[in-house]
Amino acid sequence: MTAEDLYDAILEAIDRHSDESGGAPVGTVVEDVLDETTADVPAVSMALHDLMFAGGVYQPNPTALAATSADVTAMKPTLEYRVRDDGHSISYGPWDALDGEWALSLGTEEGKRVRLLLPEPAMHDLWTEVQHVPYSRKPKPEGTLRREIVEKTAGMGEDQLREVLDAIEGAGGSR
Repeated sequence: MTAEDLYDAILEAIDRHSDESGGAPVGTVVEDVLDETTADVPAVSMALHDLMFAGGVYQPNPTALAATSADVTAMKPTLEYRVRDDGHSISYGPWDALDGEWALSLGTEEGKRVRLLLPEPAMHDLWTEVQHVPYSRKPKPEGTLRREIVEKTAGMGEDQLREVLDAIEGAGGSR
């Protein structure tokens, strides 16, 4: 399914479910698009974001979506690249210390390097967006347990951490 097909499905769902207030319930639109297409929730969410960014959709209130008369067919297509899965394809860090810019660099399967330059607040938004978001693949139970231990000990003081280490050692673990 192309991005354009998904945009059309969203706009059609908004049109189908709009009421006299000029809006369609967000949940109803998303459910309708999920039922009518092969898209998943992240794809629908990103397409909605694209449409809002382009001015084709807005929220007349926090729970509704409405279409505008903007020509979203003239929207610049979203550039899509598939990132290499080699463990070294994604990096980020300060780009321009004077301007506070950060670079997010991606290595693609096609051998290209894509660099996004972000102002520091945008980089912070990205970092907080992905923090604590579930991993896309089902984690192994051992990894889940390790993460749970790390999360539960994150706010502990030194004395509490020593108690945890003592308990682990007493259960057969090592320091």
